[in-house]
This record gives sequence, structure tokens and C-alpha cells, in this order.
Amino acid sequence: MNDLLELSSLSMTFDSGRALDGADLSLTVGEIHGLVGQNGCGKSTLIKILSGYHSPDPGAKGTFLGAPLPFGDPSAPHRVGIHFVHQDLGIVDGLSVVENLALGSGYATGPFGNIRWRRQIAATREATHALGYELDPHTDVSKLSPSERVGVAISRALINDSSAALRLLVLDEPTAALPPTEVQRLFAVLQRLRERAVTTLFVSHRLDELLTACDRVTVLRSGRRVSTAQTSTMTRESLIRDILGRPLVPHKPTSLSVTSQEPSVTVRRLTGTRLKPLDFDVYPGEVLGLVGVTGSGREEVASLIVGATEPIDGSVTVHGSTYSGLNPHTASRAGIAFLPTDRRRSAVIPDATVRENLTLPMLADITRLGRISRRAESRVAGDWIGKMHVRPSDPENLVINLSGGNQQKVLLARWLRTKPKMLILDEPTQGIDVGTKTQFYALLSAAARDGIAVVVCTTDGQEAVELCDRVLVLADGVCTRSLSGSSLTTAVVEQELLGLHENTEKDEVLA
Repeated sequence: MNDLLELSSLSMTFDSGRALDGADLSLTVGEIHGLVGQNGCGKSTLIKILSGYHSPDPGAKGTFLGAPLPFGDPSAPHRVGIHFVHQDLGIVDGLSVVENLALGSGYATGPFGNIRWRRQIAATREATHALGYELDPHTDVSKLSPSERVGVAISRALINDSSAALRLLVLDEPTAALPPTEVQRLFAVLQRLRERAVTTLFVSHRLDELLTACDRVTVLRSGRRVSTAQTSTMTRESLIRDILGRPLVPHKPTSLSVTSQEPSVTVRRLTGTRLKPLDFDVYPGEVLGLVGVTGSGREEVASLIVGATEPIDGSVTVHGSTYSGLNPHTASRAGIAFLPTDRRRSAVIPDATVRENLTLPMLADITRLGRISRRAESRVAGDWIGKMHVRPSDPENLVINLSGGNQQKVLLARWLRTKPKMLILDEPTQGIDVGTKTQFYALLSAAARDGIAVVVCTTDGQEAVELCDRVLVLADGVCTRSLSGSSLTTAVVEQELLGLHENTEKDEVLA
């Protein structure tokens, strides 16, 4: 018998509406099964039901290896060998690899409660080696590469001391923080797990990865399963149609001719730990992309410009005013707004409402006699929620209860409301579904047309092509190529990211 997991008639009703409406999911032993859908389609709710965090509405059924799977019991999945690795990985910086693995399994102890470190280290090595990682158990996990951190999180499932061996691994957006060069390493790990008859449920918004890594893909839409099919019979276009319920109308950036215009933003000799002196201009109405793999220096650019990381050297000229010795205060004074990669930890205030998150940076226009006017704040928030198509539209919702895409819309509204001169975004659509992503691209293009200098830092070559008018490729801390017009294609950008470009004379970066 090859059936592993059967979930059927899954419905889940919250005060705000129905998240799942009779959904079902079927997994077989040893397969890599993709789960995809727009934000709000019910993926997260289904995973939380499977984990025992939520109890579904009456009538739901679940079996695991033919035996009933109880709902609403967080310990039940572990007893049968189901383990979860979430997008934030759940590993603790400052602790070693061996200590992080022990967070899941507990320490091996002797008869008097003392930790048996030799046995614990041996178990750690065995678990990481089984996945193809050669890690020093004593290494602080903060020093590991992104894919190694994912490996530690998966190894913790292997070393877990529950009564059942690992049979089902649920990976929730495992590649969201991985550069393209490290994604293949994760896929190799999934193949190693398959050899151990472990099934993987691979939750992702990255369609090409689903088609490459998975045997089958299930699509959820509006709380229901709309399709399950072998990836060998699918195309990217057919997958998008299932996700959206219609073909995708791709966002097309307006082709700009910038040579006859004065730049609105000029960056000169921007230098960081990895980033060597970098010069670039951003022209009126332009969305400029900075692409590069982890370690290229790309990941430093945004934090250096806004002063979150102190630059070694560099200046930024915004609308004729030059700023050096950058720090968050001077960046804000210059009209520079920043959306960081990790919105949950670095941008949103999770226990505050959408209204409070949206209006936070600029309170003067909603303050009366030294006090915030709740009526004015609600009116402003409601206007921006409408402009940005935030769903659900209630400004009193806690922002943490919104999908990732809608949280990002709130953050974008927060900064657009301040009328910035420059907007920098680092991996802006990480973890956002394909439909919301297209909406977000259109919002950024509209911001550029309104005169904001938009800079997008990303590892996603396809995103750079779909969103940006011009792209600068970074490698080893320097800009190696400027792409625009007919040279700006996904194939060319991905070749540059992989270092496969032809040995031709570099394009002029500032042209």
C-alpha cells in the first residue's frame, strides 16, 4: 500500500469567514508533493490542521498509514512521524548545531541527568551527514549558509526522539530565503529523504521549483482543492491558470529612455564589508534592479544606503542634496524609505492593527492638540487600504493576521504615504503568491511614475525582468553588467547570476 496521508472534507470557519471549504489532500509514500495557491487560499490553515494547531469543522476525516489521524492534538503528528519546518526555520542563533538539534529531541543524558555530549554529537553528525551536510556540530548556526540552516532544521526532524521515525516532512516555503545557487542543494536533500521512504510536502510560491522538484502538485483556491496532477503533465502556464482561475496578464514595465534625463538619485562609492565601491544612478520614472547571489554584495546595498549598516564610504544624492556618513536619521531626512526582507521581524508591529501599522511613520497630519485623532487615522488608513487593495479591508485587523502579500501592501502604503523621494526594497515579493506579486509590481511601477526613485534588490532573475526597467548585476562585490532593453531577459540575468556570462566587454554601468 502506497497511501500515506488522506485528508478529506476539511473545512475551517473563522469569525472573518471560511478559510477551507471541503478541501482534501492525498500523499503517497516517498513522493515529493507540492502545495500551492494564492495567499489566503487555505494553505496555512491546512498545515495548521495537520499539525494539530487547529481543529477543523465537524465532518473532516484524516488517516495516516490507514489509521485515523486525530485533529486538534499537537502531539499526534510527532507520534506518527510527521514533522514541520516552517519558513522562519525555528533555529536559534547563538547556539551551536548540536544544541539546535537538541531543542527538538532533548539531550542524551546519563543516569544522573548529566548530558552525554559524545553521544549527542555523534547523533548530530549522523543526522546532518544523512542529508549530505558536513557540519561541525560546535559551529554557531548564525555562521552557516542559508541552505545549511535549512539543513539543520530538517536534521532536527531526523534526530527527533519521538516513537516513530520520520515519515512525512512538511516544508513551508523552504526556499524563500535561499539564493538560486543553494536551491539545488535543498532538492538533493529531498532526494536523499525519498531514498529513506520519507514523503515531503513542499509548500511554495516558486512555480518553477515546484515543477522541477515535485512529483505531483496540488493547487488550492478559495479554500478548495482545484487540481492535483503529475508535474510531467503540467506547464507553468497551466499551473498559473489553476492558481488564479484565469490566465495571468503579466506586468510589463514601461520601456524608458534615460540617457537624456538627469538622474533623481545618484549613489557614489558606496562601500561595505563585501561591497566594493559602487556607483549607480536612478532616473525619473525608473525601477532599477540590483541582482546578485548571496555574498555578491547585493544584500548589503539597501542597509548601507539607509544606514542600518554603517558604510565604509559612500554618498547618496537625492534631488540635488548630497548625504554622506549615512545613518537612519540622515536617510529619513533625505526622503529614503526602506522595505526590508524580513517584514515580520524588521517592519510590521505584529500586535498592532493595520491602521496603526500604516500610519506610524507620519502622525502629524492625524494629530489634534497633541493627540492622535482616531477618526482621522481611520479615514487615512481606510483610504490607503482601498488604494492598495489590502484584503481583508478592515483597518482594525491585527496586521499579523494578514497574508504575507497583504502585509507587504500595508508596509508599502506606510511609506508611500510619507511621499518618499527614494524607495528601496529588499526581496520585496519573498513568500508572496503569483497573483499578489503582479499587483505589487503594478503598485511599484505606479510609484516610479509618480517620481519616486525605486530600487529593488533581489536574487530572483525572473522578478528583475518582470519588474525592472534596468538591472545591475553584482558579483564579488562589484557591478559586472548593466542590462536593459533587448538584453534584459530572464535567460541573460540567470546566466549572469550563475557566472555563465560570455567574456565580453562589460556594459557601462551608468549608461
